[in-house]
Amino acid sequence: MPYRHRGLRPVLLASVLTICLLIYQDIIKELPSRHVERGNNFLWTGPGNQFTVPNLSSQFLAYLPHSGFHNQRIELENAIVLSIILNRTLVLPLARLGAHPLPYKPLDELLEKYSLSDKSRLSHCFTADTAANSTVKECRKFERYTHVSWQDIIDVSLLTDMGLNLVERWNFRQTWLRDTLQLSPSDIYWLKDSDAYEIQIYDNGNDETHQDKYIRRVNIPELRDATRSYPLLHFGTLFGSSRLRLSIRAHKALQDQVRNAMAFANPYLIGLSDDLVAALGGPDTYFSVHLRVGDGLFAENAVRNSHTMWKKLLSSAHGLSDEVIAGIQSQTIPIPPTSQSLFNPGYHNVALQAPDHRPCDVTGANTDSPSLSTNLFIATDARSPRKHPALQPFLSSHPCLYFISDFPQVKSELAQIVNPLDHTPMERFFLPFLDALVASRSATVIGTPESTFSKYIEDVLWPRFHSR
Repeated sequence: MPYRHRGLRPVLLASVLTICLLIYQDIIKELPSRHVERGNNFLWTGPGNQFTVPNLSSQFLAYLPHSGFHNQRIELENAIVLSIILNRTLVLPLARLGAHPLPYKPLDELLEKYSLSDKSRLSHCFTADTAANSTVKECRKFERYTHVSWQDIIDVSLLTDMGLNLVERWNFRQTWLRDTLQLSPSDIYWLKDSDAYEIQIYDNGNDETHQDKYIRRVNIPELRDATRSYPLLHFGTLFGSSRLRLSIRAHKALQDQVRNAMAFANPYLIGLSDDLVAALGGPDTYFSVHLRVGDGLFAENAVRNSHTMWKKLLSSAHGLSDEVIAGIQSQTIPIPPTSQSLFNPGYHNVALQAPDHRPCDVTGANTDSPSLSTNLFIATDARSPRKHPALQPFLSSHPCLYFISDFPQVKSELAQIVNPLDHTPMERFFLPFLDALVASRSATVIGTPESTFSKYIEDVLWPRFHSR
């Protein structure tokens, strides 16, 4: 049916709003409370687990993690692939979560920064005032980041089944190499870098392709020969989706397997996401958008990116033509900047829809022509998403739109989880993971351009939940 708006009366609008409000309230009520004690029973991996005791007859591979979580994940993927190809035991660092990442630095400088990032030296902050105005200067950022084992994020058994041997590193000090791995300085082969994209690693010396952003190449066969007598091969950074240039079929297959094994697999978060997915109507009954607006270029390009993603949602998920999309864009009523909840009828404005578009259609995502009233879940780092300018296209066109903040039970559950390693509350760190898990269970997910997090959802999580 061609896009029309004249036939939509104020009475119909009021009816749509009332139905959406009632359905929203039902969804909130139906969110199960059976996980309320999970926060106190969260199963943490501690420093005494099975992977902390090294096999001293092994040869090892280590690297220095840096930057945000998903950059660390890409580094880990590359390190795992290299460890298996080179038949070395991976020295697995802890994952650093939060808004205070270690930035990239040349190896020697990054090594020093890494050794000082262990929060055990800040044990006095456990009881000190850790707020932003703390009188203890070094404690001001104490709760802005935390460290967790990768075993609390992914299913490490998938990696060991591929042949990966690993030893988990819980001590960040440089003396750990001596005390735990019993290595002397002469036992370590340092592959140093002075630029984030200095070294690209090839598995085939005859591969003549080259990417301009990398300064020099290292061939794996030559690296294996050069490091054969060294118990430890130590890299600086391993970040970069194109860091490894693999042309051997078995190695490319291994890289794909490793990347797929990076899917979130924490049982607590999976269970909580199951409840949220059920509240939204079940897997594949809704659409989702992963919109980053919080920092750097994502904040700068937030409105432009959101408009691109909004059009892509209407085109690829709803199957609308450019002409219809242009019509919707011209007829939607912007939500006032001071709007209250989307579900407050006094402030709720929706796109003018064709009369046959049913409100809050929980089966719409499975139809040939999903309506704009199909449930839409938006995962975002916007602090106040209903007031953020970048979210207005979605708020204006989709009456049945939900953010994770619409489910207060989630916040109360996650608020119970405290990292025993440094006593840091985990809510702010786990919410993005939960957002991603819910988004990945939708019929279609639209990600933010140039976002490694969005790419992870689209290329790893979504296919994992859809058996692709």
